[in-house]
Amino acid sequence: MEKLLRIAAQVFRIPVEKVDLEMDKENLEAWDSLAHLHLIANIEEEFDISIPMEDIPNIHILADFLQYIKE
Repeated sequence: MEKLLRIAAQVFRIPVEKVDLEMDKENLEAWDSLAHLHLIANIEEEFDISIPMEDIPNIHILADFLQYIKE
């Protein structure tokens, strides 16, 4: 989970201390469509996973990634 938070902080260019699993793309200005794709790509690479394309629009908070991550 710490790795996920670190990736999000890097993508959104905010301090990791300000990142939590309940961060919502609707309430974070930095979480635009490009950042969304960048976040997904970084998470897929870091955790060696593949998130199905049809699931991508359903990811709204950081906690949504946990179902794909097997740490």
